[in-house]
Amino acid sequence: MKIALYGNVCNNMYAIAKALRKASDFDVHLYLPANADFSNLPENDDPELLNNYPHWIHRSTDFNLGSGFCFWRNNIIKELRKYDLVVLSSLALALAPFLDRCKVFFFATGSDLTVLPFRDIHRSVLYEGKRNNLKPHLYEVMQRRGIMRADKILTQPFYPFVNALKKLNVPQSRIAQAYLPIIFDAQKFQCREDARDRIAEDVRRELDRFSFRIFHPSRIVLNTHPYLLETGQCKNNDVLVRAFAEFIGKHGVKDAGLYLIDRSYGLDKGIAQLKRLISELRVEQYVVWLTPENRKGFTRDELVDIYSCCDLIADDYGAGWFGSICVEGSSCSKPVLSYIDEKAMSTIYEWHPFLSSASSEGNSEHIARCYFDREFSRSQGELGRKWVLEYHSQETAGQRYVKEFQRLVKDSWQ
Repeated sequence: MKIALYGNVCNNMYAIAKALRKASDFDVHLYLPANADFSNLPENDDPELLNNYPHWIHRSTDFNLGSGFCFWRNNIIKELRKYDLVVLSSLALALAPFLDRCKVFFFATGSDLTVLPFRDIHRSVLYEGKRNNLKPHLYEVMQRRGIMRADKILTQPFYPFVNALKKLNVPQSRIAQAYLPIIFDAQKFQCREDARDRIAEDVRRELDRFSFRIFHPSRIVLNTHPYLLETGQCKNNDVLVRAFAEFIGKHGVKDAGLYLIDRSYGLDKGIAQLKRLISELRVEQYVVWLTPENRKGFTRDELVDIYSCCDLIADDYGAGWFGSICVEGSSCSKPVLSYIDEKAMSTIYEWHPFLSSASSEGNSEHIARCYFDREFSRSQGELGRKWVLEYHSQETAGQRYVKEFQRLVKDSWQ
């Protein structure tokens, strides 16, 4: 079976392609637009691929999303029509109605299902409610048409996804009854003994300020607008900061630091607000803002080194779902703090290693236990690594993808 992947959000499609090619005889190809952001390029995960792609990765201006409407020359639509199955994410879903010769799966990654199909939500989340922008209207039409065309929708049982599908009246028969986990190269994403020597000097200097380090690389979004809560875009980062301040104040700890990323990413709209809260709580001397060389953020390779040098990883306190940060931290054998919807989680995993709480008090207790009981912290990190190998490694997750893709394609052709 020939499979094309397009819409490489945070390298999800790249990871899927690698796993499928390794675990099956599927002829899998990844397509990339020439104008792709660096975070969505394979070399962000594997630096050795810079200007050195294998034959199954294709990047060209011919594969920019807009090229599909240049019918007089080679374009992404003509290319994708050559395949038996096309898997689309993000705005690439807009191409689905034009792919009438193949099966189409929509691999939902977040806002492509929870935000873009709803003009009012899109306007509020990305354009601060301004009504003089046509993009929310255009994206709503394109995403909804793509969702209606997709033969199967690959998603997760967490509230933002379930709620969006319900609002769109998508029939249950088109929602894949399968869980396809985030795929990680666990051999590359593991704790590195030489991490400190690999880190940039300015970052290393900041890390050396404290002996117990909590790393919170998530987007900073504090706005509790109902749309942001509904779609999981609000991260409630203040929960962690309040928990950290409570931990410092209650135990009089002086050698613990909270590390965040100061970047110019478009959705990091809460940095100034969080800095004010940190000042109000009087813990500025214990909070460090790391500045990446690329102002949009650290590469995955750089993140592995930072994870390796830290003692505790913190992610998301919003919708109860989880993303790549939880898996990355766990893969590096670090205990992970994140609020998890246990009911939804239990439908896709038999167990998980995360230290979960939605409150600052609960998270303060988790921090204290990891700080004062290093054996517990170490064993919790080992559980995280075990969980990643069991559910998210290229080998185990790859086999799951092969099995599920074979079943889903068969079902959609019946």
